[in-house]
Amino acid sequence: MNGTRGGGPAPLTAAQRRLWVTEQFNPGSDAYLIDAVIRIEPGADPALLEAALNDVAAAHDAFRTEFGWDDDGDPAQFVRDRVGLPVPRVQGPGTPAEPFDLERAPLVRFRMVCRDNIATVLELSAHHIVFDGWSLGILVRDLGLAYDARKAGGRADLSGRPGMAGFAEAEAAWLAGPEGRERVDALAGLLRGAPGLLAVPTDRPRGAQQPDGGHAGAGLHFTLPWELAHDVTEFARERRTTLNMVGLAAFSAVLAHWSGSDDIVVGSAFAGRTSLAAERCVGCFINVVPLRLAVDIEAPFETHLDGVREAVLRGAEYQDVPFDRLVEALNPPRSLTHNPLVQVAFGVQNTEPATYDGGIRLTGEPAPDDDAEARLDLTLWLEERPEGLKAIWTYRKDLFERTTVARLNQWFFRTLRQGCLDPSAPPAAPARS
Repeated sequence: MNGTRGGGPAPLTAAQRRLWVTEQFNPGSDAYLIDAVIRIEPGADPALLEAALNDVAAAHDAFRTEFGWDDDGDPAQFVRDRVGLPVPRVQGPGTPAEPFDLERAPLVRFRMVCRDNIATVLELSAHHIVFDGWSLGILVRDLGLAYDARKAGGRADLSGRPGMAGFAEAEAAWLAGPEGRERVDALAGLLRGAPGLLAVPTDRPRGAQQPDGGHAGAGLHFTLPWELAHDVTEFARERRTTLNMVGLAAFSAVLAHWSGSDDIVVGSAFAGRTSLAAERCVGCFINVVPLRLAVDIEAPFETHLDGVREAVLRGAEYQDVPFDRLVEALNPPRSLTHNPLVQVAFGVQNTEPATYDGGIRLTGEPAPDDDAEARLDLTLWLEERPEGLKAIWTYRKDLFERTTVARLNQWFFRTLRQGCLDPSAPPAAPARS
């Protein structure tokens, strides 16, 4: 799918529509805010940096997009010709970001941290409806180009950046056509008959979701021991798989032992950027594809890994199928206590680093958040950071104690270690208490 620029009204993508509907039920929610920091070395002229930010906003529709209703009463997006992009200058890190009004652009805010009239950090808060993790890399690189050009007395050529409106129109046409309908039906067929709930033991009974569809969550971060991280990486290379596949094999084996089920559905996040144009667009493309895994806990780990590899490759073929359209096709029983189809997710953060190294050096990274909103019961992400390979858990505080998730992490590490050292053995069983 390719995007084009457009003023509006234009339809929403399926991902945008889900976020828009959520906002209607809980206006002003901060559940879908994305916070990030951009570090600036050796520092920047504040006035030039603000001018460069406005150059980027003029090039990317996402910074000028707002949402409302078209003449037929359907949700729509509108791209304004210009928006004011104030960039307040502060002396230190800011307070938690305020919610956005989706009907008023911009849906992105910046704060410039300055010392002795030199900008050293740029803080970003954006609504997920116009921004995702991949977008941070695009922003950082275009901002670097714009700043270097401004400093040299010119303006960067940032023309031709595609906008989300064109992708929304292309997605709607594809889903309405034979190929889109066939893809939705095929993925639904793979999931039909799967358990509607992964019934893992919880520390407390399930309660109803908040109005925005989430729950109060918490996060736990662990660094894999260096030797384990090295062994997992080498094992994946030798087996011609990926870190994502090996990690998912271990995670799903833990879930199978924990739940007592051999039919496991795990959400897998895909960037959803399946064209060169999409790779250059600031916007919300990420999509969750449910992967159905048959887990035989008595079989060798390497056999389970082969099945996971096939499931991941098959899932990648369906990353254009919006999750909400899949839910419509399967129409599972709804419950206020859990999400349909998927309650757990796994992934590896392996997007291109958000860096620019020109006349100025910029490095973007998500802001730390140990009390993140929990969309699902449990998620686990592996992320490569300078300090090593991190295991990042997010969990529902109303379901799980912190100690339970810490024990799960130990079990996950043990399953990874045993799987790499002796792949012919079954996945690691829970440790004896």
